[in-house]
Amino acid sequence: MGENIEQMLVSKKNPLGFTLSGNIGELGEFPFLHAWLDPVVLDFSGIKSVNSFGVRRMLKWMETWEPKTVRYANCPEVMLDAFTMIPQMLKHKKAQIQIVSIMARLECMNCGALRTASVRDRDIAQGRVGLHLKNTHCISCGGTMDCTALADIALFVNTGAIVTGSRGS
Repeated sequence: MGENIEQMLVSKKNPLGFTLSGNIGELGEFPFLHAWLDPVVLDFSGIKSVNSFGVRRMLKWMETWEPKTVRYANCPEVMLDAFTMIPQMLKHKKAQIQIVSIMARLECMNCGALRTASVRDRDIAQGRVGLHLKNTHCISCGGTMDCTALADIALFVNTGAIVTGSRGS
């Protein structure tokens, strides 16, 4: 299955962005990112899987980017895994790439229930992410939920992919 790309309303500052859904693989087309789309937001919330063909295609696609700022939003753990394995997905010769939000998976330590929590870069910058995610309780049994992405978040802050300075998102 190829990825579907839809134009979406992101915010008043940047009315054009793209939502990617499905699988980043050998099928599907990526949108051309024009210079007038600056900053541009790529919403990865619908991505279910990424394979090596998709990584290769995404890296080639990144060579065509014209905007100066590209923001990755709603990155699921499959994208965090890809960014960890292929750091070039967070680097560009002309554009600054920023992760502005992730979808962290939480797992209950008691019953194994799963849920997803959105974490924005400003929560990370203000030091609230660990507290926010570690104090989450399971709606099924009341147990403590554990975040599997805390190490990834720390890595992306250390590499500068998640900007912790005082800029608006």
